[in-house]
Parts: sequence; C-alpha cells; structure tokens
Amino acid sequence: IARRLREICIIDRFYSVQFGCDVDPSLHVTVTCGVTEAINSAFLAVLNPGDQVIIVEPAHENFIPAAIFASAEPVSVPLQEPGYRLDPSLIEKSVTNRTKALLLNTPHNPTGRVFDAEEINGVIDVVLKHDLVLITDEIYDQILYDGRRHQSPGGLGPLRDRTITIGGFGKTFAITGWRLGYAIAPTTLTAALR
Repeated sequence: IARRLREICIIDRFYSVQFGCDVDPSLHVTVTCGVTEAINSAFLAVLNPGDQVIIVEPAHENFIPAAIFASAEPVSVPLQEPGYRLDPSLIEKSVTNRTKALLLNTPHNPTGRVFDAEEINGVIDVVLKHDLVLITDEIYDQILYDGRRHQSPGGLGPLRDRTITIGGFGKTFAITGWRLGYAIAPTTLTAALR
C-alpha cells in the first residue's frame, strides 16, 4: 500500500505512466480543492455563456449546477439498459452547433460501469467529429473490481490534445474531507483552467 500511495501521490509520474507520454507538472497539472472545483474550473475554462455541455446520466449532483454556474446549458444523455451502456449515437444526436464539451464520469458512479473499447471509441468519434473538449471525472479510477481495467480517455492518442482529466485522492484513500483534486490537461487547456 505504501508503494502504491507513493506512486499515485506524484501526479505527474502516475499520469505519465497511465497516459504513456510525459506529463509535466508545471505545464499539465492543476491542483484543486477537490474534484468539484476541478469540474467547475474546467467548465469555466472551456464554456462561454450559451454553450452546451453534454452530461452522461445518471450524474453527480454537482455537474448540472456547475454547467449553470458557467452560464452554459447542460444536456443530459442517459446510459442505456441493459447494463447501463453508453450509446455514442445518443450523444451524437444531442450535439448542436452550441455544444462545446462532453463530461464523462469513468469509471461511472453510481453504476460502477467501466466503459469498454466500443463505447470509448464511439466517444472518440463524436468528440473528434464535432471538435469537442472531453472532460473526464475519474475519481474512481483506482476502485475497480472483478478484473475490470480502466483506460483513461486522456491517454488515448486522438484525445490527448482535447481532454481534461480530473481526479483526486479522496475516494481512493478514504480522505474525502481533505478535498485533494487535480486536473491533467494539455498546455492550452491548462492555461485556461488556471
């Protein structure tokens, strides 16, 4: 446990391994007061008044208020039964000329879904086709069961330059009151976050 804690607490090293590319703490890492502040900062960084952000539902109770706080319009896209699958065609149908971002919580809370390659590839297609910024809430990335493996979308080549990866230490280390969050983003998005 101590070795794992040392690995994850050095955010840039952890994400350099996770993404398979260099993550420079001075250029790509922004430490926040929890994931909620990171989500708010991401929305304020990429959304202008009147823009739309797609939010995959069910979603954390703060996602929609964060969009409204940024003077943006939240657009909900539900996961599908059976099994709470992500349907990229529903995301595609929800995109308008005002859509600027997609917020994806992965691994998903409250369903526990770890989205598979087909679902993530569908997200990649929509994000690239419509020139969207992908914002991922990955607070549960270390809490996986039954052999499931989480792939951080921000580490995938097509999404590296357009993803804000958000995480924190609260859930993994049961220190939620400490409010330790962060955002990993390409340089241009990091400048906007800060």
